[in-house]
This record gives sequence, structure tokens and C-alpha cells, in this order.
Amino acid sequence: MSYRILIRQQARCALQALTRHERALLTEKILLLGNNPFDERMRVRRLPGAGCFRLRSGIFSVIYSTGEKVLRIMSIEKIQLMES
Repeated sequence: MSYRILIRQQARCALQALTRHERALLTEKILLLGNNPFDERMRVRRLPGAGCFRLRSGIFSVIYSTGEKVLRIMSIEKIQLMES
């Protein structure tokens, strides 16, 4: 089942600020989410209490929600890695 993908302005700006390579990788992952937003192979986790999901892709998190055949990309954030 294919989902319609809607990207919030905040997420769109974050995506456009990435390098061409990073943007291509994340765009590919988002398009795969459009085919199956709950694919276990894509490291998707449900966020507790928020009704949203998180996709990890490299050093980025994509926060999204789903509705009736609609996938809403809420935000794209760079993960802060802790240094030891």
C-alpha cells in the first residue's frame, strides 16, 4: 500500500540544508517509508506517548506520523553523538 507523503516546512528546510549526498540518502529512505511506514528492516520505532514514529538513518532521525494513507514527516534532526 502506497502512502501520500507530506513534509512539514521545518522538515523541508532541514532536508534542504543537508549536503547533496545526505539529502539523497534521506530522500530514498522517506520514499521507502511511503511504501511501508512500519517496515521492521528500516529501524523504525514508535515514540512513547507521542503517536509518532522515528526512523534512524545514519546520524539522522526522521520523526513522522501516519494517517489514512498519509505519511507526515514532522522533523529531520541530526543525532548528537556522545563522545567518551
